[in-house]
Amino acid sequence: MTSLATTAIELLLEAPFYAHLLGGLCRTFSAEKTKTMALAAGEGYFQLYLNPDFWEQGGEERKARLKHNLLHLVFRHPVEAGSFADRFLYDLAADLVVNQFLSEKERWPGAVTVEQFAGLGLQRGGSTHSYYEQLA
Repeated sequence: MTSLATTAIELLLEAPFYAHLLGGLCRTFSAEKTKTMALAAGEGYFQLYLNPDFWEQGGEERKARLKHNLLHLVFRHPVEAGSFADRFLYDLAADLVVNQFLSEKERWPGAVTVEQFAGLGLQRGGSTHSYYEQLA
């Protein structure tokens, strides 16, 4: 199993920005909190939950999902999520935003993209707020 430290070093070499963000997070392995990874806002800190079973599977998806969650941090999604009435729609809108910053190669099967919602008029480059309104 590749350790979290090894993945952090890989990120440091490939994309120092992401490694810097990861270094500031509290990290906990928990099968109860998430199926893959999840980011939560605490009182003055952010918590990254990692499912140990998912982590042990290895592969590039692990690093892509890590980037995905770190991008949620950049956009302050864990902080503003509570101000939206429909958490499911908010999470979907937030995922649409951050997944635009992952390459096609990095996106895992099932990752949501703006193109999947073209029928609703969603376009690339939108904000979480605009996507939320269009999805509601």
